[in-house]
Amino acid sequence: RSEQFPIRGPSGSYQQSFTIASVDHAYIIKFINRDLIWGTLFGNGLGGLTVGRAVTVDQNGNVYIAGNTRVQTPVSANDYCQVPSASGSEFPICPCADIYFQEDGSGNPIHNGGSDEGFMAGFNTNSQLIWSTYYGGNENDRGHSATYDPVSDRIYFSGRTESVSFFPIIDPGTQNTYIQNDNGGGDNDRDAFIARFCAIQCIHTSNRTEPQLKGESAFSIFPNPSNGEVVLQYPDGPSRFARVQVFNAIGECILDLKEQLNSTTLNLSDQMNGIYFVKISSENNVVARIFILQ
Repeated sequence: RSEQFPIRGPSGSYQQSFTIASVDHAYIIKFINRDLIWGTLFGNGLGGLTVGRAVTVDQNGNVYIAGNTRVQTPVSANDYCQVPSASGSEFPICPCADIYFQEDGSGNPIHNGGSDEGFMAGFNTNSQLIWSTYYGGNENDRGHSATYDPVSDRIYFSGRTESVSFFPIIDPGTQNTYIQNDNGGGDNDRDAFIARFCAIQCIHTSNRTEPQLKGESAFSIFPNPSNGEVVLQYPDGPSRFARVQVFNAIGECILDLKEQLNSTTLNLSDQMNGIYFVKISSENNVVARIFILQ
C-alpha cells in the first residue's frame, strides 16, 4: 500500500504504478549483488486487491509469480502484455501460445467467479511480462506456492480453491496420474490444487512485419475430439512453410515436421487417448490449440 514504492527497471521492462494507496497490490523486486535493478507493482491502478503469494525462477532466468486478485475486468486485447493505466481498473493479461491461458472458449480471458480468483504470471530476463492468466473456478481461489523443476523444465503451482465448477482440471492421460475432479466447495470445504506448466519462452505477435496467421480464429482443427486423424486448416493464412509440432500432456514432442500452410492431415492413431497440443511456428509467429484423442 506504500505510496513510495520503488518503481524502476531497464528500458522496456514492466513498471506498474497506482493511484490508490489504500488497496493491496502484488509487487516484484529484483536485486543483483544487492543492487535493486527492477521494482514494479502488479494488479490494477484503481482499486481491487491483488496479492502476490509465491515466486520462482527457471533456469533461463524467467520469473513466475502466483497469487489471487479481486480485479474481475481483464485488459482489452489491444493492451495484452502491457502495463495497465495507472488510473484504470483492469487486470494485466498476457496470453502465451505455449502456456495455459484461462479463456471463455472464444479466446477471451475470463474471471470465472468468486471474489478472489487465482492468477499466474511470468516475466522474461528483460523484466517484460510474457504470460499472465486468471486461474480458478466459480468461487474463491488462491495461488499459494510456486517452484521450478530443472530436470523436467516445468513450473509447479499450488494453492486452494472453494470452487465446485469451472475449475481447470486437466488429465495428462499418463498411467497412475492422480486426478480429483470433485470438490465439496464453500468456505468450510476448501481443497488444495496443484498445476504443472511447461517453462517456455513466449513469442508474441506484436510489432511484426511479415504476413502471419490472424490468430487462433484463423487456425481450425477437426475433428476434435478425434479417433486418430486430425486435420489442420488455415483458411485465412498465407501459403508458406511453417513448423508443426504436437505435444502430449506432459510436454513431450511426439511429432515435429515442416508443412506448407493450407491444410495438413496428421495421423496420430498410434498415440494414447488424452489431451494434446499442436503448435504452428513460422519465422515470427506462433499459434497453438488443444485437441483430444479418444
